[in-house]
Amino acid sequence: MSLDFLIGTSLKDHIFIQDPKQEWIKINEIVMGESANFAHKIFWSKDIGNLLDTLLFDNNITCVLYNWNTNYAYTKTGFDLHDPTDSKYNSEYTTFIKKYVNLTVNSTVNLTVNSTVNSTVNSTVNSTVNLDFLKWDGNNFICNNKTFIPVGPNVYWLGYTESYNYPSKNQVIEMFDIAKKMSSTVIRSHTLGISSGSDKSLRPINNTLNEDAWDSIDYAFYIAKQYNIKLICPLTDSYTWYNGNYGDFCKTRNVNKQDFWTNIDVRNDFKDFIYKWLNHYNKYTGLYIKDDPTLAMIEIGNELGNIRPDHGSINVPTKEWLIDITNYIKSIDSNHLILGPSDECLGSAESDDFNVQNIDVYSSHFYWADYSRLDFGINNAKNMNKPYIIGEYSAHFDNDWFYQLESRQHLKGSLFWNLYPHDTNGERVIHNDGETLWYPEDKEQLLKISNHFRRMQKLSEINSLN
Repeated sequence: MSLDFLIGTSLKDHIFIQDPKQEWIKINEIVMGESANFAHKIFWSKDIGNLLDTLLFDNNITCVLYNWNTNYAYTKTGFDLHDPTDSKYNSEYTTFIKKYVNLTVNSTVNLTVNSTVNSTVNSTVNSTVNLDFLKWDGNNFICNNKTFIPVGPNVYWLGYTESYNYPSKNQVIEMFDIAKKMSSTVIRSHTLGISSGSDKSLRPINNTLNEDAWDSIDYAFYIAKQYNIKLICPLTDSYTWYNGNYGDFCKTRNVNKQDFWTNIDVRNDFKDFIYKWLNHYNKYTGLYIKDDPTLAMIEIGNELGNIRPDHGSINVPTKEWLIDITNYIKSIDSNHLILGPSDECLGSAESDDFNVQNIDVYSSHFYWADYSRLDFGINNAKNMNKPYIIGEYSAHFDNDWFYQLESRQHLKGSLFWNLYPHDTNGERVIHNDGETLWYPEDKEQLLKISNHFRRMQKLSEINSLN
């Protein structure tokens, strides 16, 4: 029997992933087979890879519990996923599980591993995974049969930093740790999708992607899953910032940036990028992006159509382009919601976003309290029976803004701009856009935002983020 179906499912808030050794699946920080019925032998080895190769041919072994500190490996003849006492959290361990188990030797991977259970387990697990994807039921976002409120920070640099390099793993973890303290449910991050035009970016110059750039993207997805926080990922940008923009696709074909919406070769290059991004296999999670429920929404682009000539944004997406791109995404990936790319041009005659069928969610960004524009977006989305969220707003807004948001029932999500990390010396990584917060330095304002998030989720307020 193959246990491939475990990949991507969760146990005690950790997920089963594909090990680099293709014959094994693993789950970090969880020990399994704790029942005495499953005990087998103990080994010691500093080379877990070599040990796994050796134990692969022992038909009595179903899983290996490896302690990274002591280098002891405890082998088990089985495990019981239906028994909550048969697995537990322990940060020192990884449990490695054989993909293929011998039914004649062990019929107790319950599951329990036997041919009669196999089809039942597969259907049960698959339906559980599908429930993990964020959906819209006409009234609310739904995840795992519960109302889901997308609230959290923008952390735009998780895949690629303004130093034209990749963030450290500790900096990524720092962001999710702060987001969790704030009761966040999502993080929006530009560079998990927008990464083009420079040597270390994901798409440096043409349609050949830079494999080295995937590691930070993959790791952010992995850590998001560990913290039970979902991701919103834009795929391109309007502006000439460090992370790249849709003009990079035009440079490949030596055409003007304003022709991005109409040039077929450029459009096909953008589709090529979308295809490769959605079909990318994450080495940490063992999932293709298109199959990963950690992704909440695919955002077509950031502020497409905001007219900023000084920053290279001079025209608006056409309705035909929006229809074609959203149809293309849905042809590859029916699991994820598509977030519209408009901001100030939302509802414009050129884009006619509210009449594009495959835009599932609408949003705008706010750095001043423009309640008229806010209500325009909310009401038009409501008329289409679709949700509206705020994808960015000033980190320095006060409670007056938050109370106004909370009073609008059809506003379904709230994300502020912007959260930044510390370096290895504990010093703030400086970012002088006037809209950046750090924890703990700005904990008073972060607490105010956190209580807004909690009120949106119908949770009681807190007095501290510590």
